[in-house]
Amino acid sequence: MEHNHSMQQQEIYTCSMHPEIKRDSPGVCPKCGMTLIKVDAQEKNNTHSGHVMGDPSKMSFGGS
Repeated sequence: MEHNHSMQQQEIYTCSMHPEIKRDSPGVCPKCGMTLIKVDAQEKNNTHSGHVMGDPSKMSFGGS
C-alpha cells in the first residue's frame, strides 16, 4: 500500500489563557504575551477543549 505524504497534519498552537487564539506556528499570544502551546490532535477534534468538566455538586465556590 502506498502512502501519500503530501497531506501532512497541520500543527495548531494556542494560548492556555485565550483558547480562541489559534496560530499555525509557535509564538506568543497577542492578548497576554504568553507562549503559545501546541494543541494535541485529539484536542483539535474536541468541541469542549479549554473547558473543565466536573461534578457541580462537588464544586466549591468560596463559602465557609
